[in-house]
Amino acid sequence: MHARFSEPDCECRKIPRPDAPVISISSAPGNDEWVIRVRDNGIGIAPQYHAQIFGLFKRLHTSDDIPGSGLGLAMCRTIVQQYGGRIWVESELGHGATFCLALPRDK
Repeated sequence: MHARFSEPDCECRKIPRPDAPVISISSAPGNDEWVIRVRDNGIGIAPQYHAQIFGLFKRLHTSDDIPGSGLGLAMCRTIVQQYGGRIWVESELGHGATFCLALPRDK
């Protein structure tokens, strides 16, 4: 899980930028779940692509522009779902992204 948990971190580092990437991780307990948030200051993701990015081999950019295979977030989704959780992104284009994981407290 650790290798996949760091996937959003890897995405932020792939994009050329004039300033350094900033990544913050937080967690909070809910009634039945823990919610973990990984936030970055990257290029952001337009709302119409929020569901698409978790699909197998789904990419928003060509591999010439940003390296990658389109497997990372799909693997994150599969692992989180195997633990009975859910994963989503909160983002706007140009304003970074927050990847959220909700995992049941009893697992």
